[in-house]
Amino acid sequence: MSDESENFGLQYAKISSQPRILAMGMDIGQTGYRKFSDGTDSLQHLSEVVGARGHIIINPWWSIVGSDLWNERLSAIKSVGEQYPETQFHVFCNATEEVDYLLARGFRAMLMNHNTFANERIFRIIPQQKAFDAIYVAKMESFKRHELARKIPNLALLYSRFGDVKNYLPKVRSFLPNATFLNGDPNDGSYRTFDSEAVAQHINKSRVGLCLSRIEGAMYASIEYLLCGIPVVSTRSKGGRDLFFDDRYCAVVDDDPDAISAAVNGFISNPPDPVFVRDQTLGKITAARTQFIEFISRLQIADGAAPSGKEALDHMMSGRWSCWTFGTISQIRKAFET
Repeated sequence: MSDESENFGLQYAKISSQPRILAMGMDIGQTGYRKFSDGTDSLQHLSEVVGARGHIIINPWWSIVGSDLWNERLSAIKSVGEQYPETQFHVFCNATEEVDYLLARGFRAMLMNHNTFANERIFRIIPQQKAFDAIYVAKMESFKRHELARKIPNLALLYSRFGDVKNYLPKVRSFLPNATFLNGDPNDGSYRTFDSEAVAQHINKSRVGLCLSRIEGAMYASIEYLLCGIPVVSTRSKGGRDLFFDDRYCAVVDDDPDAISAAVNGFISNPPDPVFVRDQTLGKITAARTQFIEFISRLQIADGAAPSGKEALDHMMSGRWSCWTFGTISQIRKAFET
């Protein structure tokens, strides 16, 4: 095995040792999937890690339906599945339409939105003095459509250093001259990183959370807002972020700055009870996690092992951020051997 493939890192969760069950996040870039210079790809190596009767769960981070890039990725998954017929590939879908789309194409698929595994211990109600009318937690990429928030005068932006910070962040400054750029600017060296605890603090300082993309994955920020007890204003979207929405504290509006501003002002004037928002959201998450536990337990029973889906979930959720661990293929192999 080449050093390139051995040292390829991805976000994964070890779910079970008997049978070997591995979950991995995958986007349409090189997160979760890479073709290596020796002709192999990451899924081939992971199939060898889980071995015969093993299972690889793929959790998409971008909308599948109608995506040419995801169609290429699905072809790669199917090709590896044919090379390793005793390894079962499953796709945890973020939206119902994705389940139907994949089942029709011969994939094993089920509805299991990745926001099911958000960390409710970190993202919680933290009493704070409200400082912002709205917050938008979103990378600096044009598909996030920051310009739609231009009618919100007291807006906070929170973002990673990754993305098109060189070209897009200056445009956002021109769109939103009065916004508070919480992280600073990587272009002038003023950028600062926030851990998940600090992100939760800033969300709690805000009255409303924004989701403005037209298409992406399930958008972790959408569930983080709700777990912190603040309402959400979203545009219509593909990718599954609305699965945990509720009309009582989520407004889905047109791609129009006036409509977005009006919805934000509506929640400011008549704010929902934060405890109610969080409790309702946790109820939906708990129901989805129960389905996950039952699914994992069925795989274990079919392999002749004792069902331990609940223990697997508890272990997965013991990390600091969601269910994911970052590791190389070499480290993943060692994790299954111990």
